[in-house]
Amino acid sequence: MATATSPCRYDLNTVNGKSLTSLYNFSKQTDEVDEKEVDALLNSNRLRKKQWFYKDNTYTIVRYDKQMLSHDLRQTSGLFRSVIINNGNVVCFAPPKSEIYEKFVNESVNQEIIAEEFVEGTMINMFWTGSEWEIATRSSVGGKVAFFTNENSLKNKNESTFRWMFLDAVSHWETLGDDVDFFKSFENIPKNQCLSFVLQHPKNRIVVPFSEPNIYLVSAYNIEGNIVTELNDQEMSNLRDVLPDFIKAPEKVLSFDSVDELRGRFTNSELDYKTVGVMIKSNGVRTKVRNPNYENVRLLRGNQPKLQYRYLMLRSNQKVSEYLKYYPEHSKLFSKYRNMIHTFTKRLHDNYISCYVKKQAPLHTYSSEYRTNMFKLHEKYVNELMSNGDVVTRSVVIDYVNHLPLQILMHAVNYQYYNMNKDEKKMKLESVSQDDESSQMDLDN
Repeated sequence: MATATSPCRYDLNTVNGKSLTSLYNFSKQTDEVDEKEVDALLNSNRLRKKQWFYKDNTYTIVRYDKQMLSHDLRQTSGLFRSVIINNGNVVCFAPPKSEIYEKFVNESVNQEIIAEEFVEGTMINMFWTGSEWEIATRSSVGGKVAFFTNENSLKNKNESTFRWMFLDAVSHWETLGDDVDFFKSFENIPKNQCLSFVLQHPKNRIVVPFSEPNIYLVSAYNIEGNIVTELNDQEMSNLRDVLPDFIKAPEKVLSFDSVDELRGRFTNSELDYKTVGVMIKSNGVRTKVRNPNYENVRLLRGNQPKLQYRYLMLRSNQKVSEYLKYYPEHSKLFSKYRNMIHTFTKRLHDNYISCYVKKQAPLHTYSSEYRTNMFKLHEKYVNELMSNGDVVTRSVVIDYVNHLPLQILMHAVNYQYYNMNKDEKKMKLESVSQDDESSQMDLDN
């Protein structure tokens, strides 16, 4: 099978036959453009925009609405996976949305095919601002944003941003090489080009664990007059020669009989979960096949940015132990989250006894994270337990807490930390983490 594909050309002056002139004029920050009309145009094409202010520049980031994008729009509105506009011009373009497998197969019959490893990581694009090369994620310019958060990442906010991780990856490899300067190499790259990298970093694990950071160059584009042209194979080879050797390329799958054979190979149930899958390309269109074992772990990890909330979700589905098989690095934090629930549950029961049994204080004197729950526990007693001669025991409270909506439970267990200063919060969290982990309350899963 052939291992080369033709580059693609994308005209971003229109979408689905409609002119985008008003969008580009809007990005020039003139008063003549009605923003409501621009939004209506974008909405009708399943697109949305946001403005991003960075280093004295105002950028307009246009992305398709993932929830609303239908299959028939993948090769039109689907081009706007992340398009960044500045002063009326497209300056940055991310690889467009992949095609569904069945449609890709039907449209690539007798076409040239290339297959390469599916590289896991975070997309980082580089483009020329008019004065310097800058990085962008799909939703930001500058990359000073983060996704997954927990107590550790909040303590080191700078080290959690994609910008820090990208620069750290560059620094890591530059210190290992002789006279290697990643950014100096961009002096030899045309300023109308946009480069798409995939960043892998130990501090931003998705599924595959990494011991050191890596950067892959996966695509590059020429941009002229809002027309984007993918670099062909020779141009990509020339570009790789300009960049330092530590910039990796996805490994090619050199031997395969058909696209279906590739699919079968990478959906084999015996594959290690660290094998992501395969990316298949033809004439600028791509489809992807994910290893189901990888996908199972990815679904365990979820797309929830707050690790504590993810813990609560796993706990409610009896998945904590399974999760920790793949992410043992979260064991300590998960123990802390568990202990916070234990502490809340014990205090809720103690407060209930104090208020409704011992009559030591009226309900309104208790802290709000307990007050509503105490009232509902008493409702349960009156409506369900009292007629059977039962009372509100610790096990009743445990069952009640286990069935709280996750948002309410998250708010309740964190309530006492909201108004603390940093030192108080640290001391409180440390005391919770040192609680007895052999508690009889089975709240782990």
